[in-house]
Amino acid sequence: IGQDENFDPRYTCDLDNSSPELRWNHVPPGTAGFALIAEDPDAPSGLFTHWVIYNIPADVRHLPAGIPPQESL
Repeated sequence: IGQDENFDPRYTCDLDNSSPELRWNHVPPGTAGFALIAEDPDAPSGLFTHWVIYNIPADVRHLPAGIPPQESL
């Protein structure tokens, strides 16, 4: 989402606290894998990292909505 957009409350601790659907494309040649970081620069305490996902295989281009909070996928 853009910097001036609000995050859908379904994906916050106010509702179900799960992940939004994520899609990406235009992968550079030679990409070995992906890491995604969700940060909130406007959090009351300053920059807050909500979650980190790494070791996503290079052929994956989509994570579905609704993945619940968990230690690893």
